[in-house]
Amino acid sequence: METFLNTATPLEITLSLIAINIGALFVFIYIHSSKMLSAILDELTLVTPALLAPVAASFIFLSAFLGNSVWGNFQAHTASIKNERTDIISFSELIKDSDYLKSSGLENYLKLYVESAVRDEWPLLRKKEISKITSEKFNSLMRQTLIVAQDVKTSPVISSMLVKHISQLQYDRRTRIGFRWQSFDQIKGYEIIFLGFLLQFVTMVLHIGASQRVAAIFTTSLITSIVFSYELIVALTVDNYSDLFGVSIEPLIYALNKISG
Repeated sequence: METFLNTATPLEITLSLIAINIGALFVFIYIHSSKMLSAILDELTLVTPALLAPVAASFIFLSAFLGNSVWGNFQAHTASIKNERTDIISFSELIKDSDYLKSSGLENYLKLYVESAVRDEWPLLRKKEISKITSEKFNSLMRQTLIVAQDVKTSPVISSMLVKHISQLQYDRRTRIGFRWQSFDQIKGYEIIFLGFLLQFVTMVLHIGASQRVAAIFTTSLITSIVFSYELIVALTVDNYSDLFGVSIEPLIYALNKISG
């Protein structure tokens, strides 16, 4: 099921979190300033300092677990793009090292595929879609490669290398575009937001009767800032293709420039 965390942009989620945390902080400050509300909350005898530790630990551990999971997916995604860059350049060098392969048109097929991967398909991956144009370009590259590999003029060694390179490139492409389905764990995202609010609430209640009201408000504000800094993980990692913290297209651009030069 698609929810706000899966459909909104990182900027929209960040702004929403800012609004939620600032709104909660103002509510807490108002409660601190209201003698009637403070008196009511002061009767919450179940909220003791012993409750703060498990709430804080749950919030921190869940944030760390989610951050580690997101970072692992990010590294694997980045590695798949870099592997494709390496194999594209390797394939191009194989073609350039043979006069026969240079005259076969394979280099142009390879260049057209990479150009389409950068210009046509990359913007669509954010929407979890692939480009039909890029798929057609790759299929044409594969078909031409196999035709050349089966040609009687192609030596067995070159033929074997062509099949190996195109198979590896196909694997690289499938792996890279497969990461478009690596979606953010929205359940853990909402859990972090809830635990963050609970941590703010417990902190506020524990300081309701404090004689130093300014210190109590400062403590609640500090906790709110810490909670927001952790919640930014939610906002900045929902989109693998965001301009700010998304995976980089630079390896593919580098490969395109390399084979075009």
